[in-house]
This record gives sequence, C-alpha cells and structure tokens, in this order.
Amino acid sequence: MTTHHALSKKVLKPYVYAAVAWLLFAYGIFFIIPNTQSVVALAREDGFFEYAGAFLFLFSGVLFLMNFWKGRKRGKPFSFRNTLFLLLGLVFLLGFFEEISWGQRIFDIPTPEGLKAINTQDELNFHNLSFWNDRDENGARVSGWKQMFTVTRMFSLFWFSFCCLIPTVYQCFGPARKRLERIAFPIVPLSIGGFFMVNYLMLKILTPYVDTLLQYPMVEVSESTSAFLFFLVSLWFVNHRASRLSRRQLT
Repeated sequence: MTTHHALSKKVLKPYVYAAVAWLLFAYGIFFIIPNTQSVVALAREDGFFEYAGAFLFLFSGVLFLMNFWKGRKRGKPFSFRNTLFLLLGLVFLLGFFEEISWGQRIFDIPTPEGLKAINTQDELNFHNLSFWNDRDENGARVSGWKQMFTVTRMFSLFWFSFCCLIPTVYQCFGPARKRLERIAFPIVPLSIGGFFMVNYLMLKILTPYVDTLLQYPMVEVSESTSAFLFFLVSLWFVNHRASRLSRRQLT
C-alpha cells in the first residue's frame, strides 16, 4: 500500500533536488572560482544572476497567471484562491520589469530628471526610490524605523509569511488548517518553502567568510535564489493537481 505521505515525498523530490542543486551552484561559485573578478562579473549589474532572477520572476508570473486562467475556466474566476493567483502573477511580472528597469539599459532610455533625483541608482524603476530603499544616497544601509519599510524587508516578510509561516501553521494547528482549507488558500509545501529560510541563513552565515568585494554579489545571488525558489513554487501550483491520485489509487 502506498501512503499519501510517501506519495507526496515522491512528487516533491524533483523540486527538492532542483532547489539543492541551485543553492550549491549559486553559493558554490564564491568558494570554487578562485578569481574574485570572475565572481563579481557573474553577480554584477546586468550580469548572469541579475538576469536569471529577472527571468525567473517572469516565468513565475506567467505560471501564476496560468493558475488563475485554470480557475477561471472552472467557473470560479474570482474566488479567493484564484484572485490570489492573479495578484501573484501580476506582482511577479512587475518584479521582472523592475529588475530590468523597464528595459532602460536594453533600449538605452535616459532616466527622467525628476526620477533621477529620488532614485538611489539613477534608474528607471521604483524599487530603488530613496524612501523605501535599504541604502541611502551615499550607499550606507538605513537604520531604525526606515528599515521596516524597505523593499528588501517587505519582500522578506512576503516570502517568510507565504512560504514558511502559513505552511507551518497549516501543518501544526488544526483549527487554522480548517480555516485555510475553507477559503482554499494555496499552501506552499514546506519541502519547498523551507529552502527560503535556508537561502536566508546561507547569506547570513557565509557573508563574513568571503572577500569584502564579494559581499554585495552574494546579496545578488541570494535574490536570484529567491526568484528560483518562487519559480519552483509557481511550478508546483501548476502541476500539483496532476500529481494527486484518487483515494482509491492510494490504497
């Protein structure tokens, strides 16, 4: 007899393997590649990891919108679950355009003077606006209450809540599980969501052990890793219904 738990572990294995492989690759370059400048080049502005993160946001957005479209075809266009998929799709598409600065460097678009004055990187995007950026105009990290409203902090709260906290509450507390099931809240498997915390801890633990020149590139690698993990989450929600077997098949 095949149990549901064993089946779930089997279905989740490819996602777990993919997450482990990306983490080993992404953080391994800091210790395997001896040339510091080569690592910096991979994680620089418009480098491999930044574009990888941008396109992974794009793929995630498309997959979440596919989930929305599936729900729409089933006659529930704006259920709570389906509306959430729509919002997630739009947010990740926005993240893609923000990461490439809306094509500014690709098409050589100048930054308007008004935006340049309040953008810490003089770019055509909104996530680098000075009032919610984690660095000031001199490149120093902001402190105090300003830290609570930075894009970095809000993004961290988002992945922690959606991918770690809510799935843990769902697994551990029966009454909360019933409420979440009642609104058909999309639960991220902890086997995937837990890697967001692994990524966060790896950044914090490994940063002191790399050259000062590599500390900002490591932040870029951490961000692209989050994008890869969200891609796995969005892919899971597209595929997970197909992976379910009926109760009869589980016996």
